[in-house]
This record gives sequence, structure tokens and C-alpha cells, in this order.
Amino acid sequence: MAIATDGETLAAVSPYSSGNFALRLKDHKRLLAQQSHKLIASDVGVRGTRVCFLGVTVAPFGAVTSATAVVCGGFSDSWAELKPLHTIRTGSAAERIYRASVPPYAGAILIESNGVVDVITSAEPGVYRYSQQVRQLESSVQR
Repeated sequence: MAIATDGETLAAVSPYSSGNFALRLKDHKRLLAQQSHKLIASDVGVRGTRVCFLGVTVAPFGAVTSATAVVCGGFSDSWAELKPLHTIRTGSAAERIYRASVPPYAGAILIESNGVVDVITSAEPGVYRYSQQVRQLESSVQR
């Protein structure tokens, strides 16, 4: 469904198989291949040893709630070990709009070369940007 690469690593996700796959490009070594219904990912971003997934949770786990839209971690992390990065701010928007969005219309994610994560969701206006230190840099909203 979605593929991302930084030139060194490639990651792919499929909301239809509830899976994710990653490999190192230079030697085709598989870094990750897992399926889980904890998170239904519709987009992925990768940069270095970091991978972020845009998706919906089937049930809350750890610090991840039903309003969490983006989780990030390393390639050795299981779905359950991923940490939330972006949460839909309005609860009703998370339930009525975002969770009802069918991939690929849920949104998009990109990790820039400097590590900044850009997030767009179907339930919120604008682009949300997060530094590597996981603080929101800015939100641009077009009115």
C-alpha cells in the first residue's frame, strides 16, 4: 500500500494485511517483517534507524490511544513498543473522521533528511511538523 525509503532502508506497509516489512537496500537484509492488528498502518516514513507509521489502532496499547495517528520507533521494535508522535487533537474528529478514513485517504507522513517528521491527517487542517526530539515545530493551517 505504501513504501518509503531514505536510500539506505526501505519500509512498506499494508493496511489490508495488517503488516509491515523493512529491508536494508545494500544487502537486502530483512530488518522487520511483522503482522499485527494493534495498528493498521496506511503510510510509512523512514530515515536512518527511525521508522514512523501513520495509522489507526484497533485497541489502545501502552501510551497509544484511539486518537493516536502516528507512532515511531526503531526497526527492532514490535508494534507494541512504538511510541506515539501525533494525536488527533479533537476527540470527535478522531472518531468520526480519521478512524473512518479508508487508506490511502487517512493522510500522509514524511521524514525529511534532517529528521523532521511531517504529518497530514484527514481529520485536521494543515501540516504538523515534529523535530527528532519529538516536539512540535509548527502547524501550518490554510484557511
